[in-house]
Amino acid sequence: MATYILDEITDIAKNEIAVKEGSTKPKLTLKFELYRSHLLSIEKAEIKIDELVRTEVPKNKTLKGNSTEKAEGSMEAAAEGKETENTQDEKVGEEAVVEEPVFEEKVVPHVYPLVAN
Repeated sequence: MATYILDEITDIAKNEIAVKEGSTKPKLTLKFELYRSHLLSIEKAEIKIDELVRTEVPKNKTLKGNSTEKAEGSMEAAAEGKETENTQDEKVGEEAVVEEPVFEEKVVPHVYPLVAN
C-alpha cells in the first residue's frame, strides 16, 4: 500500500487564476505506473486550469451614406458660382468613422506540475 501527499493542490486551487471569473475549475490529472512487482507509483501529477482571456480588437465601421457624391456635388456648385441652399442638408446621412470595440476570446491553459511526496 502507498500513500501520496500532494500539498500544492490547495494552494493552486486558491491562486489568482483559479478564482478568476471565466476560469475553469482546477482539473487534477494523475498518471500511474504499475511495476512487475505489482507496486503502483505516480509517474506524473498535474493540475490544469483553463483561463478565458478577452482582448479588445478595434474594428473600423464603414461610413453610412454616400458622402463622396455629396462632397463632389457641393464642389461643383461652388465652382459654378452657385451657392448651396442649406449646408446642413448635405451632411444628412453622413456619419464619421466610428470604432466599435470588438472582443476576441481565447482560452489560455495553465498547467501546474505537482510533486508527490
